[in-house]
Amino acid sequence: MVRAKGDQQRQSWNSRLQKSGFLGCRFVAFILLLCFPICVSAQRNESAPETLIPLKSSLPELFSGIPIQAFIGISDPGADSATAYNQAFLRAVSMYNLSNGIGRGLSDYFTNDDNQTLSSNYEELCELKATCRISGAKLKTAAPIRLNTGELILLLTVDSTLAQKTDLLEVKSSVSLYYKENSSDNSMYMQRKMLLETSCKPVGMPGGHQEKLKNVCINNRWVNKETVFDNTLIDNAPYKMFYFADQKCSVSATDSSSGAGNTTYEGLWYALINSTYHQLSVQLKQQFQKEKTMGENYAKKQASLSREVGFFRFKCLLESMVFCDNTLYVRINTSFPSMK
Repeated sequence: MVRAKGDQQRQSWNSRLQKSGFLGCRFVAFILLLCFPICVSAQRNESAPETLIPLKSSLPELFSGIPIQAFIGISDPGADSATAYNQAFLRAVSMYNLSNGIGRGLSDYFTNDDNQTLSSNYEELCELKATCRISGAKLKTAAPIRLNTGELILLLTVDSTLAQKTDLLEVKSSVSLYYKENSSDNSMYMQRKMLLETSCKPVGMPGGHQEKLKNVCINNRWVNKETVFDNTLIDNAPYKMFYFADQKCSVSATDSSSGAGNTTYEGLWYALINSTYHQLSVQLKQQFQKEKTMGENYAKKQASLSREVGFFRFKCLLESMVFCDNTLYVRINTSFPSMK
């Protein structure tokens, strides 16, 4: 019965694929988008309503640490019911697509010591890409879970035995990550940006669904959070989410210190992807190779620059999620197959 309901919803989603187009992302564009000044974002944040609307909901057992043997998609709280399903489905498909992809990255670390002030600047760029063609009949969904916050949770599995040749979908996904850290004596400035883009369209036919998600965080404080689905902005600025679970939470020290946790006040999807791709980016840095090291030494000044780059394949699967004290802890399983 669950499969029949999932099939109906999947068919309904596929029928809506005729209404929109594909939006891609190039590596150069990603650098330009992520490195632009954030004054516009800051001004937009200042114009946000002063009074936030609290939304509360209990969470299902899915967030208690049990193994997840599916790809998960979660809609935004501000979406209508039809958009929420389409959005959750597209996000689940993006998690499937990005479970096997290609990445590249660059990091620069610069230090300067003039005997009076010790300063450093660290910048990191990373892009993940994945493209696949898949039969729509292979994508199976369980009955969606609707939370009191308005968010819709969808679990997707892939059954290769159901493949057809006449319903191919082309899925393109990219995640662009930028991190900057400046320090000078006792002051610290941290800036983190993410741009996630996904599109899905029928092969050889017009239409499709697409989404662009962008968020900016400065010194662990949200500055900008924006979702554009099918060229329509979904406004989540007025909402602040609060969740509670029946199960007693248990989080290990490893989870707490590895970047696996992310606050859920902005919604479950933002917490999920920020935690997942932050962890992945940390692991990807271990694949970087040192390209250049430069240094200058003077009587009253020392400066050095270290640059590392990487190009790699990756596999990344979500293992489990644990909600505890307004934080979502995500566990992932990653590997890096040879590029040969």
